[in-house]
This record gives sequence, C-alpha cells and structure tokens, in this order.
Amino acid sequence: MGTPGGPVSTLAERLAALENIVRQLEDEPGLGLDEALDLYEKGRRLSAACRGELERARLRLTEIDAAIGSGELDA
Repeated sequence: MGTPGGPVSTLAERLAALENIVRQLEDEPGLGLDEALDLYEKGRRLSAACRGELERARLRLTEIDAAIGSGELDA
C-alpha cells in the first residue's frame, strides 16, 4: 500500500484516497480555500488515473474476448 501522503499504486488505493478527499471536502467546514483547491486537484488526478486504469482493463477484456472468439486462446 502507498505511504500516507505518498504515491498511490493500486486502483483500490486510488479509490480509497479519492473517497477520503471527497469526505474531507464535504465534511470539513473550516477547510481553507487553498487547501480545498489542493484537495480538488489531487482528487481530479486520482479520478483520471482510475479512469485510465479502468479503460486499460476494459480494452484488455475486449482483447481477451476477441482472442477467445477467434480460437487463439483455446484451453
């Protein structure tokens, strides 16, 4: 698992970090503007990383299905 405040390496870690950021933005009324903007930026980056990873997984599934359909991956 990534270190606190450090890089986040797995999809599950990214999603958990994103959920934490959303919670902070929603639940911390005393959050300053600069801190809120920093959290928002981190959240957008995490969201983009998650979308990219999910898109790569979707493409891989499509390739696997195509290979199985063409007989390339016979068991």
